[in-house]
Amino acid sequence: MAGVRANPGLKHWVVLLPESGADFMEASQFELARLVGTDLSSKLNFLIVNKTGLSPIGRSSEFERSFRRDLRVQDALDAIEQTIPSTDKIYLIGYSEGAYIAPEVALLEKRVGAMALLAGGTRSWLEEELSLTPAAQKHHVLKAIEKIRRDPNNTKKCWRGFSYATWSSYDNRRTLDCLSQLTIPVLAVVGARDHLVDTVCALDDLWSLEDNGDLEVEVLAKCGHFVDSNRSAVRELLKAFWFRFTEREFEVQLHKPAPIGLIPAPVSITETLTHVE
Repeated sequence: MAGVRANPGLKHWVVLLPESGADFMEASQFELARLVGTDLSSKLNFLIVNKTGLSPIGRSSEFERSFRRDLRVQDALDAIEQTIPSTDKIYLIGYSEGAYIAPEVALLEKRVGAMALLAGGTRSWLEEELSLTPAAQKHHVLKAIEKIRRDPNNTKKCWRGFSYATWSSYDNRRTLDCLSQLTIPVLAVVGARDHLVDTVCALDDLWSLEDNGDLEVEVLAKCGHFVDSNRSAVRELLKAFWFRFTEREFEVQLHKPAPIGLIPAPVSITETLTHVE
């Protein structure tokens, strides 16, 4: 389940909670350098909490189980407890589905000192699907939501690639609730061209929290849900974010990147998304 690259002499960890369909990652030096740059990658341990049941021939029942929110949160907590020494420091990164559960993991795992969220939303998955659906199609989505809520524990029936049980496990606002309770520094990176997440509601929620706590929001104007095409911009943001908490111990010279391709807050949410094709 876990990919680990560890050096007993290092006391800081990056822990990555990846997306829904993630293949197994090994937590290699290369994978970490892609996330935070080479300057920091040699000074950090790396843990990736892969999803269980991955198979080259398709999704096993164990993999399907790994989509339940409660189970995935517990898997992450168990992997962290079993892998990371109790006195070490954790920097948590959640991407896509991983970004929905990361705030809850951070709230329950007190060693997490800072957290970054990439391409994640803040609302119920069913709410977001309805919000993202064109008006002419909303009645179809409402019927699907009604069926899911009548049979919330069904693992055989599926809608849009997920079982009813998975949709139901994310039919809540626990991501937002947990975010509002955190007191650690949080970086949220949102792609303005992300059509898989309700970015309008997410930005509304994140900017509200930004006003009240230690949370910063960066919007990448040309980025969608998949960050590979904007890998360098995301890496520079993460590198600068982690550096603020590791400068004294690592004694490396890193600099926050110029905000090329970013939309600074505050910006009208409607304006931000309407003008991006």
